[in-house]
Amino acid sequence: MMRLLTVLVLALILPCKLFAGVEIPKRGSVPHPRLIMTREDEQSVKMLIARDRYARIADSAIVDNCARRLTEAVPGNERDASNVRMKNASLIEKDLNLFAYVARIHDDEQCRKRAIDQMMSVCDFPDWSPSHFLDPSQVAFGVSICYDWLYDHLTPKQRKKVKDALLYKAVLPSFESHPNHYFFSPTNWNSVCNCGIVAAAACLMDDYPVYAQKVLERCVAGNRKVLDSYNPIGAFPEGYGYWAFGTNHEAMLISMLETAFGSDFGLKESSPGFMNTSQFILNMNGPFGMGFNYGDNAPQARLHPAVFWFAKESFQPSLLYMERQFLLSDNDITIGAGYALPAMMTWYSGISSSGEELPSNLFYENIDPDIPLFIYRSCWDSPDAAYLGVRGGTVRKVGHSHIDVGSFVYYRDSVRWICDLGKPDYVLAERHLGHKPFFTLTQDSRRWEVLRTGAEGHGIVTFDGERPLVDSYGKFLRTFKTRAQKGVMMDLTEIYSASVSKYLRMVYLDENEGLVVSEKIVASAADRLVRWKLMTEAQPQMQDDGSVVLCKYGKSRTMRMSSEGKTIKLYASEIESDKPWDTKNRGCYCIYVEFLLKGGETVNLVTSLN
Repeated sequence: MMRLLTVLVLALILPCKLFAGVEIPKRGSVPHPRLIMTREDEQSVKMLIARDRYARIADSAIVDNCARRLTEAVPGNERDASNVRMKNASLIEKDLNLFAYVARIHDDEQCRKRAIDQMMSVCDFPDWSPSHFLDPSQVAFGVSICYDWLYDHLTPKQRKKVKDALLYKAVLPSFESHPNHYFFSPTNWNSVCNCGIVAAAACLMDDYPVYAQKVLERCVAGNRKVLDSYNPIGAFPEGYGYWAFGTNHEAMLISMLETAFGSDFGLKESSPGFMNTSQFILNMNGPFGMGFNYGDNAPQARLHPAVFWFAKESFQPSLLYMERQFLLSDNDITIGAGYALPAMMTWYSGISSSGEELPSNLFYENIDPDIPLFIYRSCWDSPDAAYLGVRGGTVRKVGHSHIDVGSFVYYRDSVRWICDLGKPDYVLAERHLGHKPFFTLTQDSRRWEVLRTGAEGHGIVTFDGERPLVDSYGKFLRTFKTRAQKGVMMDLTEIYSASVSKYLRMVYLDENEGLVVSEKIVASAADRLVRWKLMTEAQPQMQDDGSVVLCKYGKSRTMRMSSEGKTIKLYASEIESDKPWDTKNRGCYCIYVEFLLKGGETVNLVTSLN
């Protein structure tokens, strides 16, 4: 009955043409494998592994991961603790991609058998969790890659089973009212959902050309919405973790459009910001494997396979500098974006120049009004480089936001002297607060009660403990790029307009790469209790002269604050919370400054860390 209803709903949608000039190839005109890695690409990947040390590292990591996974159970159809998501959707996507890759590149029979067996198991699931449509999209992508790449090793019965699963558990549910809007979303959901369902359509187009046509039309019409999110110069509002999730799938989507359908249908040309976004992720990576993690992002950097696609498309090998450094590290590159490693190897094999070049620009500015960013690093080729990242803009208009406008990070000597606590535990927060409340960005949302997402978990100021205004805006007034000053001046008045009449914050590195924070706060008529905060991973030691010495790894920096005679209370403590929904923050400390701001008073604060 459900299948019949879905088909009837789709039948009503199908006559409505979404985008002119989009046609699928004639039946049988595009041989398998047709998704990302063609037969010609397969030979190029093998030659790349033979000649390039970075490719050999990546290939070995994939092979090692598959060898380990062969000893582990095939993932089942469980839901996670929040009962919202399919627990193993990401693992299934990664497994099927990596096993299929090793089966192709190394002609590995064990991996081929595991890939096919696992694909058959997934196709037996009663559904792929359509209520959280990232799940069927990721599963569909993994199943489609496995089906396409191992097509010649499947029996007719197996092929039919896979095609039925792709149709009834991914393609048809995607046209129902709830998931359909994700294909037009400005968020990472757009890229991930379109990637998975287009992959399915590419596998189905010989048998179900009408459905495949509509999937393709919807993709070409709707995918532009997320590409516009990268404009004007390439920064992704949701931060670099969600950049990776969305952009890896976006690059794979465009690759599939080209290999399976013969064209990207103008998507690349539609967004100059998207084609320049590799500069954003290059600069968001810090100097020792830690990034600028504003919003719902963990601080640890990961390998970004999509950068290899941008390097190929733009003929810029310098984009690969940070990715190659990550490959040389001891990190497991299959964690995070492991699902995209086979695609990465394909793109890497298509880069004409393998020269190793350092990036040249030490500054990065994003002029997007929703999320203005300033980033500076003292050099590219040392883990001890000084690194400053500052975030302005708004909270409400940016998905996965925190109340962190005006905050910053400062790294030097391989220490996160000033840090962001990072992404909270979603499942823990949802269990206590509910899924919808936790992802609501209104002023009174319970999301802000979570330490890591609210004002108390960030290096910003609060007045009388009141929540900053999430619909307001922190403006960059000017940036500085001189030897004496590398940083930004912000006007944060609007964010705190309920409490003060003026608040300016200037954050910069001086000529010795020391941190300086200079602030001017002008009170409104009422008295306010000011609470000023900085987060650090270094242990603070209070000194008799009122300074604070931060220590980590045998290194130290001294923080001093000048308040022009204003009496202040300065103290430090570990970051703790007694709320059941809060993630633990082991090894993190907060430096607090408190004082009474009297009505009509102007206070100037200057903080240095040297």
